Amino acid sequence: MKKNNVVSECRRVRWRGRAGWLVANDRLALCWLSGGGHLASFSQRRGRVPDLNLVWEAPWKTIEPQRYSEKRDAPRYGRGPVGRTLSGYTGHMVCVDYFGAPSKEEELSGLPLHGELGCSRWTLAKKSVRDGLLRLSMRGAAASAGLAMLREITLRENESVVCVSETLANKRNRDAYFQWVQHATFGPPFLRAGESVCVLPGTRSKTSPHGYEGSGALQDGREFLWPMAPAIDGGALDISQPFNQEGRGFVATSLLGGDRGSTFTYAAVLNWRLGLLAGYVFRRSEFPWAAIWEENCARSAEPWRGKVQARGLEFGNSPLPFGLKDAILAGPLFGVPGIGCLPARGKQRASYAMFVAEVPETWRAISGITVHGKTIVISGPGTQDRVELPASGLAELWPAVEKTSKSRAES
Repeated sequence: MKKNNVVSECRRVRWRGRAGWLVANDRLALCWLSGGGHLASFSQRRGRVPDLNLVWEAPWKTIEPQRYSEKRDAPRYGRGPVGRTLSGYTGHMVCVDYFGAPSKEEELSGLPLHGELGCSRWTLAKKSVRDGLLRLSMRGAAASAGLAMLREITLRENESVVCVSETLANKRNRDAYFQWVQHATFGPPFLRAGESVCVLPGTRSKTSPHGYEGSGALQDGREFLWPMAPAIDGGALDISQPFNQEGRGFVATSLLGGDRGSTFTYAAVLNWRLGLLAGYVFRRSEFPWAAIWEENCARSAEPWRGKVQARGLEFGNSPLPFGLKDAILAGPLFGVPGIGCLPARGKQRASYAMFVAEVPETWRAISGITVHGKTIVISGPGTQDRVELPASGLAELWPAVEKTSKSRAES
């Protein structure tokens, strides 16, 4: 479908030599990879910064992770579970079954970092462009865990919001305890020190008790209130500001809040020099945690080489990337569970909306992002500062929200 010389597309593509699918309307373009199911590229097709990839792009040449060979590929990507995942990772991947490293025994069985879905081959279930609506459905599986996922992506013409719904199915006759985290990562050129900020409504927070491989920017295992975290050398470090301590990194978690009375919360990046905001909105009941990870030229081994800047805003049902066993043994944090349970032969659905919004370049902060019916509402630093993004697909993604909005309006 063609409108204003811009083609709406849903088709197979090659991205940096890898197989994937393009979903694009007149405003946005997204590329989802078959290898690992990653979102490799998310960009505007017009506007202030067309064709700028808004998610982090691995600076090394990636491969199809399902084809990873320890003997052949470990010298380039690292050994074991980490090397296999880094061989294919870029942008945004889903971590299912476990979030973090597998156990030693699981590692011997060949399981990767952050679960099998991020290293397996995803297959096309359906794609279509009809009456201004683009749909892409893709399937992935975590064979060892007996879990399968169906991801459904919808994009409508003249909108800057992408709706993503994921359904996780337990193929076994036993209940399955699981972690489910959206490993969304940002970095230069969109996320830069001195011109951008990480935006999320964090509340009670805690730093990782395991440090950062000897190069941590934060004290270990300390509680704090977002965003002022306890710095390694004393004082507090504002971790909403990216990349302000070169040669260091950190891992922390924050329990997400949101607008009063709203069921929604968010994670986003604001670049005020570009006047651009990009991120995610989702239900707090489905993804109550944000794991915040930063690599700022701290890791010298392959493939990092001491040159990489990356910031993970990883929203999910688990606070920290320590693996499923540790999450089960640790129990709730701040009274909130860190795992889920999928009944035998059961299914569970979770959703999020991705968006891009052009905002005034005078904005240095975002005070809130929420959903009202078929609209994402972004509140700026002032009481009158407001940007609204029409998103008719939200009514399909979260039908109860539309009903609630109508009843409030009628009352």
